[in-house]
Amino acid sequence: GTVDAGSINNAHRDVSINALGTRGYVYAGGLVGTMQEGVITNSSATGSVAAFAHKKSGSAVAGGLVGGGNVAIAMSWASGAVKATGGGSAYAGGLIGVLDSGYVVASYSLGNAAVVKAANVVMSGGFVGQTDIGNVSSSYSTGSVSAPHAFYGGFVGFNSATCSADYWDTDTSGRSEGNGGCDGSGIS
Repeated sequence: GTVDAGSINNAHRDVSINALGTRGYVYAGGLVGTMQEGVITNSSATGSVAAFAHKKSGSAVAGGLVGGGNVAIAMSWASGAVKATGGGSAYAGGLIGVLDSGYVVASYSLGNAAVVKAANVVMSGGFVGQTDIGNVSSSYSTGSVSAPHAFYGGFVGFNSATCSADYWDTDTSGRSEGNGGCDGSGIS
């Protein structure tokens, strides 16, 4: 679902999510699909997450905890496998698919993140698929990361945010680089 200008605290969800759409953006998250101007603290999701957007122009966005949005996340985690399949673009992240703006601090993800198929933009990361504006700090990921092409990294697929004290497992992720594209400082 979608949350606008709200807060979620001490929420824990163990259910598999499959979101299917035929046009535009399709968001799927273990706890929330999209969140705008919201805050999530001390929360988790353990089920698998999959987003499917089958039209040529469709974009799939999937995250273990949150699909995407302008959100602040603290002391939260996700452990389910994440998959995104887009006719046009696809974004997959162990914790969040796309962080448009906001911050993530003291959080982690354990699930695998995979973009299965997409014709255009592909971004897959063990923790977050893509960051635009914001801050990601003191967080880590351990899941494997895969994508058919383009940007995928052990921690983040494509990063435009500020990262500090973040890390990923090079063995379990299968990626020697923490960042698939753009700025990799603060990720080790």
